[in-house]
Amino acid sequence: MCWFPDIPCHHGICFCMLDLVLSTGRTQSPAQGITPIQNGTCTVDVFSSAGPFFINRKENEKSGMKQTNKKSTRYIWILPVLWMCLIFAFSSQPGNDSSRMSGGVTRIIESIAGFFNINTGRFDLHLIVRKSAHFLEYAILGALFFTAFHSASGRPFPRAGWRAGLRAQAAGMGYAVTDELHQWFVPGRSCQVRDMLIDSCGVLLAVLICCAFYLARGRRHAEFH
Repeated sequence: MCWFPDIPCHHGICFCMLDLVLSTGRTQSPAQGITPIQNGTCTVDVFSSAGPFFINRKENEKSGMKQTNKKSTRYIWILPVLWMCLIFAFSSQPGNDSSRMSGGVTRIIESIAGFFNINTGRFDLHLIVRKSAHFLEYAILGALFFTAFHSASGRPFPRAGWRAGLRAQAAGMGYAVTDELHQWFVPGRSCQVRDMLIDSCGVLLAVLICCAFYLARGRRHAEFH
């Protein structure tokens, strides 16, 4: 009788070499005849006399985890790419359309400020809204870049965390420069070094927050272990 239908048999006897030792990763020597292998509550009689057949469950689990990590690393790059496309779409708007959108946000803020009797006439609220939008969209991009670079490294923080932060900062600043150059060719828009600096500061703030978060989480994990 064959207990392992997926393994080639001859006259009802499985000619195989089966490794079921999960904790130590040991393998049985070939051609031992009837070899009892105990693991926990399970006892298996393995017949081996012709050509060993090795099954290492630990290696299979590790390879499966590596494949899963590679797939998740690929998918996590979708978020920064999509956000970069959204920034590109906003930058592609002509000056009149962009001013109209930021003007709508400005009117909403003015109405909220008026409800609380806050005087907004002392400063250029429209300019603040436009520059805050620059800062916020690149802060989100910096956080997405940091998460993607840190996940791709596969190493714990802080060994790879600072390196991921530097890469995220460089990538965010690089995209800010290309974004401003892109606006140079859009009607009613301009390329401004000030906006590049605002965008870079947004990326920097997000990177610092992410680093602080991972440091705090690592210390908490070390305290519990």
